[in-house]
Amino acid sequence: MMKNIFLTFEKWTERLAEHAALAGGLLMLVCCFMVSAEILLRKLFNHSIGGADELTGYALGIATSWSFAYALACRANIRIDSLYMMLPLRFRGMVDLLALLAMGAVLVFATIFAIKVMNTTASFGSRANTPLQTPLIIPQALWVVGYVLSCLLLLSRIGRAATLLITGQTTQLHSLLAARTVEDEIRDETAGRPAAGQ
Repeated sequence: MMKNIFLTFEKWTERLAEHAALAGGLLMLVCCFMVSAEILLRKLFNHSIGGADELTGYALGIATSWSFAYALACRANIRIDSLYMMLPLRFRGMVDLLALLAMGAVLVFATIFAIKVMNTTASFGSRANTPLQTPLIIPQALWVVGYVLSCLLLLSRIGRAATLLITGQTTQLHSLLAARTVEDEIRDETAGRPAAGQ
């Protein structure tokens, strides 16, 4: 029962993470066009759009935070697994869960800090010290959304992983948390689908 609850919630957050990563990618594409237009306007007409550098800075921060959850769902985080591969499967599951908890601690700390920054900005009504005078609550709120989404996916994944570990389902635990192998990448490419969480 608990496993099904975690699995349903995890699938829902994974779908949300996919959409967020896609939106982040589109945001970066818009930034590329904006910077290209800025360069051409300056070169050809000695004119500037104004604020392109500021807006692209916000877009980079937002797109990055929106991609965290998708990277987690795809097991795209980098690991050094020299000793890890020598461990028995059950111990690998424990190490994977420990790594997930450690990453979760860092992510929760970063999320709390991001929320505090956003709340401070909101309380002072802070604006950017630029010609655009952008209300900083807008990019910061979008930035926080990515962190919160990552925390939701992380919590559901920790719950599911703990359930699998307790019930002794080491193979499923390994496929859920282990670093992606070359075989995983080949299988996903030949199946013609993007990498996704198990």
